[in-house]
Amino acid sequence: MYAFKTPTVRNSELTAPYMHHGIYSDLKEVLQFYQKGGGEGFKYSVPNQTLPFDSLQLSNSEQEDIILFLKSLTDTAGLVQRPFKLPSFELSPDLNSRTWGGKY
Repeated sequence: MYAFKTPTVRNSELTAPYMHHGIYSDLKEVLQFYQKGGGEGFKYSVPNQTLPFDSLQLSNSEQEDIILFLKSLTDTAGLVQRPFKLPSFELSPDLNSRTWGGKY
């Protein structure tokens, strides 16, 4: 209940802002959130959190290594060109008037 699941970390370097509410602007901030124990580390009641409520006890070097690892999963091969058109939606025709780079 009220849980968010991310199926992959591929291209996570390119997907800021982070978290379900977009509060963090870079991977270092995200890692610091988890380093402090996630929501429960900030004294929020998160009954479904599987992360320990205390610190992950990672050194600065370990945190930097994790961020470098996440960045190593970045694949920009398919991102060099804009798509010719956005996908169309038969069941939601109002979405078909979107423009590339527009606000949704």
